[in-house]
Amino acid sequence: MLPQQPISRPPAMIARDFRRIEKGTLLGFFSLDLSSGLSIREVPYHHKNDRYWIQLPSRPQLNTDGQQRVDPTSGKKLYSPIIEIRDPARRANFQRGALSALDKLFRERPA
Repeated sequence: MLPQQPISRPPAMIARDFRRIEKGTLLGFFSLDLSSGLSIREVPYHHKNDRYWIQLPSRPQLNTDGQQRVDPTSGKKLYSPIIEIRDPARRANFQRGALSALDKLFRERPA
């Protein structure tokens, strides 16, 4: 097991290729390049009230007939994560870094 390193500042990230698609809380999708060389595409960007957040890509949950499952209580379509950050502190750190990269993109090229 690797020793845990303190979580201090958001990792270096570059946001690019923002596409505006507004639906519900969704504002659009973008690509996120990480300093590790990993590129995450189709990252959803959301807004509700005074809160902005990104969501890591996910895929629809399908039933045995191949139809997308729906939550019986809310009626919302269900999705399963493809990528997840299980540690809450690291997830919050990643969120801050991604939003900061997206803010920089918008300053350089308004959406």
